[in-house]
Amino acid sequence: MASVCLWLLVWISTMAQAAGTSAGPSWESVKHKFIGGPYQGSGGMALHGGSVGVEDFANEKEAIKAIRLFPGVMRSFGGLGQDATDEQIKQKFLPALKVMLPHGGYFHDVLYNISTTDKNTITMTTGDMQLTAPRGGSPWGVPKAGSPVTTTMRVLPDKVEMDLHGVESWAWLKPRG
Repeated sequence: MASVCLWLLVWISTMAQAAGTSAGPSWESVKHKFIGGPYQGSGGMALHGGSVGVEDFANEKEAIKAIRLFPGVMRSFGGLGQDATDEQIKQKFLPALKVMLPHGGYFHDVLYNISTTDKNTITMTTGDMQLTAPRGGSPWGVPKAGSPVTTTMRVLPDKVEMDLHGVESWAWLKPRG
């Protein structure tokens, strides 16, 4: 009996390790599925006909520049100070995408620490790196208060949905055809 229990314990441990190390698809291979829009909301701005889009940063340097605008989030989420290196920020916060608002097409928020669950699902944090509308010819606004929200995006046959858990949901409806 003891040998059966030992064998079972070893087998369970081996299976748990295998499950924990299986890697999903790479971010680079799936990110194109989530970039675009407009994502129409079921609450919040959508009550007034609002929508958002999702756009890639030009490069890692631009994404890191955006994250550095939020030293409080760098500290609370990443445990990093303002003196953090670009590599440290990359490790804690990237990959990342921009949330764009349609009125003038401006950069409004950051989807960060994106994790690929499977070929059609990603999870991330958003909501605490929000920017105001740009003013005075600046390409970006200035930081404003927000709260972190765990978010899941899923590619479905007729839409891409963005679920801001407990806050609101958005969907990018795909054209039929």
